[in-house]
Amino acid sequence: MSHFRNLEQEEMKLRKLILLLLLQSCVLLSSSTAEQPPNVVLIFADDLGYGDLGCYGATKVQTPNIDKIAADGRRFTDAHSASAVCTPSRYGLLTGQYPFRANGGEGVWGPCSHFQSLLIDTNKLTLGQLFKNKGYATAAIGKWHLGFGKGKTDWNKPLRPGPLELGFDYYFGVPKVNSGFPYVYVENDRVVGYDPNDPIVFKKPYSKTTTYPPEAGRKTPNAVGGAKQAHAIYDDEKTGTLLTEKAVTWIEENKGQPFFLYFPTTNIHHPFTPAPQFKGTSQAGLYGDYIHEFDWMVGEIVNCLANNGLADNTLIIVTSDNGGMFNRGGQDAFQAGHRQNGDLLGFKFGVWEGGQRVPFVAKWPGKIKAGTVWPPLPR
Repeated sequence: MSHFRNLEQEEMKLRKLILLLLLQSCVLLSSSTAEQPPNVVLIFADDLGYGDLGCYGATKVQTPNIDKIAADGRRFTDAHSASAVCTPSRYGLLTGQYPFRANGGEGVWGPCSHFQSLLIDTNKLTLGQLFKNKGYATAAIGKWHLGFGKGKTDWNKPLRPGPLELGFDYYFGVPKVNSGFPYVYVENDRVVGYDPNDPIVFKKPYSKTTTYPPEAGRKTPNAVGGAKQAHAIYDDEKTGTLLTEKAVTWIEENKGQPFFLYFPTTNIHHPFTPAPQFKGTSQAGLYGDYIHEFDWMVGEIVNCLANNGLADNTLIIVTSDNGGMFNRGGQDAFQAGHRQNGDLLGFKFGVWEGGQRVPFVAKWPGKIKAGTVWPPLPR
């Protein structure tokens, strides 16, 4: 019992850390009107392990953009996610509540299904609503994986309640996970490219399926028929660049007011499908190439902030939903000398530290001292 009690304490540390940083930014809203409230960008990677970044010791991949955030800000060495798996971790991040206490004690325990209703009570205060209440423009762009609607999700109808009912003004992204159907994008509350004359039909497999080499990792066969236009728009190898483009565009459209961007990426969840320009760029196979694409995505956000004169007044955080996964692609990377979770024991899904101890870097010019590590390294 003491082991699980310690895990609970560590997970609480991370939530307190994130909330302290975010709430500190909100406090400035009530300070002198001469001081512009800070923007906040929270980049939430998928399955990015403690050892997947250069600033955490990785040598088979290069992550210069994230390493620069760490060098210009603070790198945390004892950050823990709310869970060792995606959906519960996202629930904990957005609500500040332990996922096992969710919904009156019913709990959120594992990845939600493609028919899952919205898991977060719309009356609960979320990060999105917190910032919205303070006058911020808010957006969630990327992987959602927290369900949509009431009861069984109907993908042919408006997907509400959803992100828009949780304090986000705008949503675009992958509704579930890149390894599971329906393999479409959602914008606000509708499937992108939806045609009422060609609705989504379950149990009637779509004829066109994408196959990848074994080292890319497993992808669930598409069990969704119809919606040919919506399926044609979805492209695994373009998802990272598309989400980044959407995020950059949204920042530029909202730079005239304080904004909060929640950017949960599909990188580096399997299948590892980096855009062609990133393939073969690492020494850790497709797994490492996907990390390279993720680092590029972070760099594009950072460049956008700098190019629009926003960098000095923006808190940017990069962290992960859980530890790295030891699937086929992860095994290939491991054999090449890459250590997803550094020297930690365990992987995603497990109770060991490798499953829920995560990278966490934050930069906030003038507020977070550059080049610092927390907890401080022993002298």
